[in-house]
Amino acid sequence: MKRLLGLAAVTSLSACIVVPTRTVYREPYQEPPPQPAYQPPAPDYVEPEGSYWSMDYQPEIGPPAPIAVYWAPPPMRWEPPPPSPFSGAVWVGGFWHWYDGAWVWARGHWVSPPGYGYGWFPPYYEYRDGLVVYVGGHWEPPGYRFVPPPPRIHIAVVQARPGYVGYRCDGPSGVFIPPPPGSRPGIIIPAPVGTHPAVVVSAPPVVRPGLRVHQATGVNATFSAPPGVSRSGAPIQGTVPVAPHLAAGQTPVVRVPPPAVMARPPPAAQPGWGTRPPAAPPAASPPPPAQPGWGTRLPAPPPAVSAPPPAQPSWGTRPPPPAVSAPPPPAASAPPPAQPSWGTRPPPPAVSAPPPPAASAPPPAQPSRGTRPPPPAVSAPPPPAARTPAVRAPPPAAPEAAHKAAPPPGKQKDDKEKDKNRHER
Repeated sequence: MKRLLGLAAVTSLSACIVVPTRTVYREPYQEPPPQPAYQPPAPDYVEPEGSYWSMDYQPEIGPPAPIAVYWAPPPMRWEPPPPSPFSGAVWVGGFWHWYDGAWVWARGHWVSPPGYGYGWFPPYYEYRDGLVVYVGGHWEPPGYRFVPPPPRIHIAVVQARPGYVGYRCDGPSGVFIPPPPGSRPGIIIPAPVGTHPAVVVSAPPVVRPGLRVHQATGVNATFSAPPGVSRSGAPIQGTVPVAPHLAAGQTPVVRVPPPAVMARPPPAAQPGWGTRPPAAPPAASPPPPAQPGWGTRLPAPPPAVSAPPPAQPSWGTRPPPPAVSAPPPPAASAPPPAQPSWGTRPPPPAVSAPPPPAASAPPPAQPSRGTRPPPPAVSAPPPPAARTPAVRAPPPAAPEAAHKAAPPPGKQKDDKEKDKNRHER
């Protein structure tokens, strides 16, 4: 019993013990410091001030004539396009174009196609036999497909303008595009035909050949390079859209803006093959005539000389009748022939004298006795007289003497000989 009471007392005392509270101190949250932005290394070259400029490029319909130059195009520039101003607009430009003996940056801009079904084809670069074969960007008509210049075709070589600073191509032969922004000048990037140069804008800069653009799938294109090609030495692998406006809007690793717009006209140099010469200045117009001072009255123009109006007849008088021209006299016609009275015979027509006999050849030799002479020559009958459209009269009776034909001379002689022989018998 005592033990139970002791346990109860101990239990009651332990329940009355008060334990003090513990205070926990926590430090306030602090944001981590921002990561340092990527600072690209300084380029290995320094671009001379004013060595390049840009211009507004107006593409042609159909491919222009190819040209060949000794210098490679410079590295690409970053020119992000603004939003499309209207539906169906096409982003053209944004590449290096050969103009007036130098590589000039063709500024990108939105433009409407020249017609339904026309497509934009990017510029064509090819490294061939130590030269750069260039065909500018152009519009493709519906159903047309660009064909690269054949290897054996003759292409004119265009010289650079005096003072131009260029770089020779460094890379394999074939179709290529310029290197990414910030790369070493002269490097070329192999790419398929029809690849816009803007696909390498977002690629890291390269210092030696090795970067390559692979075959596009229709929406995206891939590029890659082994280690040691880029400036950092790391391998390159990336995917970029093939549409020119989407590829040009990608964020680049090195931002190099386009050169300044050409503020002065190019010098008077002969344009190369396939380039467009500068437009001729407009012809000077004659100065306008001097204007009179303020408050002076302009001289009145001289009155125009006009014919006086015709005299009007007075009131109540009748105007004279218009002059009537006399009718033309009738044409003189021959009088009709006199008609014979009823029952009378018309007089015989007048017989004209026979024409004089023409000089005839001597008479032919007389045939011997008992032979028959040849028949006389029959002359052609005279042409009939012209018939008059007047009243047709019965033909007059010709005299009997006219109907009797004289015997031929040969027959008369035969008759005389017969009579002579008869008398001798």
